[in-house]
Amino acid sequence: MIRRLVVVVLLLVSSLASGSTVAAVEGTPTLDVALPDHIVSVGEETTLQFTLSNDADLDTASTTDPTLNERVTTARGVSITVKSGEAPVTVQTARQQIGSLPDGTVSTVAVDIAVDDDARPGTYDLPVVVRYTYEAEIDEDGSVDETTRTKRTTVPLTIEDEARFQVLGATTDLQPASTGVVTLTMENVGTKPAANARVVLTSTAASLTFDGAPSGSRYVGSWEPGEQRSVSYVVTAGDAVRAQPYTFEVVTTFSDTSGDTVSTDPDAVGVTPLGRIPFGVDDVRSTLAVGDRGTVSGTIVNDGSESVDDAVVHITTPSRAITFVEETYPVGTLDAGERVSFEFTGDVSRVATAGPRLFDVAVSYETAGNNERTSDAYRFSADVAPEREYLAVEPVNATFDVDSSNRFTVRVTNTGDEPLTDVDAHLLAQAPLSSDAPESFVPRLEPGESALLNFELTVSEDAVVNTYAVALNVTADTDDRTVVSGPHSVPVVVTESESASSDLLVLGVGTLTVLAVLAGGWWWLRR
Repeated sequence: MIRRLVVVVLLLVSSLASGSTVAAVEGTPTLDVALPDHIVSVGEETTLQFTLSNDADLDTASTTDPTLNERVTTARGVSITVKSGEAPVTVQTARQQIGSLPDGTVSTVAVDIAVDDDARPGTYDLPVVVRYTYEAEIDEDGSVDETTRTKRTTVPLTIEDEARFQVLGATTDLQPASTGVVTLTMENVGTKPAANARVVLTSTAASLTFDGAPSGSRYVGSWEPGEQRSVSYVVTAGDAVRAQPYTFEVVTTFSDTSGDTVSTDPDAVGVTPLGRIPFGVDDVRSTLAVGDRGTVSGTIVNDGSESVDDAVVHITTPSRAITFVEETYPVGTLDAGERVSFEFTGDVSRVATAGPRLFDVAVSYETAGNNERTSDAYRFSADVAPEREYLAVEPVNATFDVDSSNRFTVRVTNTGDEPLTDVDAHLLAQAPLSSDAPESFVPRLEPGESALLNFELTVSEDAVVNTYAVALNVTADTDDRTVVSGPHSVPVVVTESESASSDLLVLGVGTLTVLAVLAGGWWWLRR
């Protein structure tokens, strides 16, 4: 650059002294290539930033048209090609076009390389080829001498080997809608030890988190060359996770032998969660009935290819009219293909209606790593029967006179298939009927057995001859519950009493007698 200025000054002085101008303008661009940051690591994939500068020579300058000077010192159509040569690297960027490079300017060119995993540390020369054209001479008549030049040079690249880490594999017992463990097996494949190493695992899927966070970190500490470590993370999987590979990124941060903190580039690793073990349900049966306690039973089948431990069947239903006494049913170990029966006891509200109901059954279990998992829910339907009648009621002594009180007797029969104890009957009578002893009790009724229940019943004097109904409610106990039967409507026949009929007969005879006497007296007086 200094030489070029001196030439320009001398030419200017000479021109002024002679009173004439230079006949032609001549110049030469001079391009230099450099790699300021020339240190890389074994196995590293990185981008090298090459600099390309132009320090041109202006051999003959124009004093009247400075643009001519710029034209002969500008490199045009500049391209650069970097080759690996004998360096253990792979150049991943092809030839790059830069365009024009005027005198005194610098351009930066990015070139991607990958250093071999087995590269030997040392300093290597990378061959660089630079091609460009320029206008070497512009004559007084405007003609141009254009020249194309190819420059071949090398730049040094130093390969160092520190601690380097490679993921050898990843295992997991993770399943959808559960928490599991992801374990990485890693090795320091470098030639130097690492200190204060920690490994950060980052999930790229929103449905796989580390206690709600996208990343988890584990401290490893000192890590010698060739040493393998297992690094485990607790990961939570969402319900949408499937048995397919998910991408995680691994970054290792450590202190190198110089005490500097170094972080590796992210290394992608695939983790494939397990699928849910499939379970099936067969032989579904229901003894549920309106207003009663019954059961829902069936057979759970392990349709998977592996056994499970501590399996528990869970049942739920969207029906608010059904309440289960217990919603879990332990079945223990289930081998692949094994079938085990289950049964749930439930109560159905008396305000429910008979018909089919939906039920969901799922299985929770433990894996070989003692991690709890829950299967997909299996939905099925089962019927709720109409309300059962545990007792049949029929009247035995149910005919009463108006204005009378007597024993009212009914026969109750156990129509169910299990014994009933503490059978307690309560009579509900409305005017013109009433009862001063409305309760009766039977200690036990076997299936098919009958017993007589006695009550006091009074018919008021205001009653008319008719058939009335009284309500009878009965409660009883089975082995595991209390059942309610009724209200049963029992007919009561009210008739006219025999004494009332006799009084009417006497009154009629007396009246006829009086009429006969009066008639006889009238006849005697008229005689």
